[in-house]
Amino acid sequence: MKKLLLLLAITFSLGVSAQEQEPASKSKTIAFLSKDGSLLKKEFYDIEGGKVNGVGFQNIIITDEKTKEKVGALRISTSYYSSALKNSETFIGTLDYDELDACIKSLEYMNDNIIRKIPDTYTECEYSSRDGIRMNVFWSSKKKWAFMIQTKSYTNRSTQYLDITSLPVVIINLKNAQVQLKETLAIQPK
Repeated sequence: MKKLLLLLAITFSLGVSAQEQEPASKSKTIAFLSKDGSLLKKEFYDIEGGKVNGVGFQNIIITDEKTKEKVGALRISTSYYSSALKNSETFIGTLDYDELDACIKSLEYMNDNIIRKIPDTYTECEYSSRDGIRMNVFWSSKKKWAFMIQTKSYTNRSTQYLDITSLPVVIINLKNAQVQLKETLAIQPK
């Protein structure tokens, strides 16, 4: 009986994996990483504030050592643990440097306007990135606002549900990431 259950669990897992196909990313950073014939140096920087309820924040700077061209992005990670299969998966999504400002403004709008009101009906407000990261506030069935971050649009296993009080902390992490990337990439103000 245990063997049958294990076989069913593995079959189900393989079936789910076969159905989940990661769409091509539109991220400039992911495209830069995919360049053929380049020698890439990757530097990883932790963000002050670290993890927020299981969601990790880390900057990456990628330098093409041949051309000295650099790009930077924020990597956001979530994890999923399957007790049936006794394994965990980590999902990483990318926010390009030039997306951070719009993401921060969107989350600030959600924090300052959307979640300050009690809606008459189910309501959600969402930001999504080129790489498929989704950040969403929604009016939950518990009659309160909730917050979620999904790092890969093709699988719900990459979704981390957070208390709404995490939203301002995530905004601070994004601002810290933006400042660090600006300094590390030596981007001049416009």
